[in-house]
Amino acid sequence: MSKIETIFTHKSDSGAEGALGIDSEGKLYWNGRPVATQSRVTLDWWVNIAAIVASASTFVMALYTVLDHYYC
Repeated sequence: MSKIETIFTHKSDSGAEGALGIDSEGKLYWNGRPVATQSRVTLDWWVNIAAIVASASTFVMALYTVLDHYYC
């Protein structure tokens, strides 16, 4: 594990203290624990279907508009 260099410290009015740090690989840490900078999002099946239907209908409307512009 790389050495964590503190780049910012904070003390709240309630007395809680925190320190933001970074290691030599550029990973962020808060109070010595890694900060999650990415996460995977999983959607329900019906949301995926709705997104596909919305994309397809948008494509069809765009195609209709382009064809209407050139042929009318």
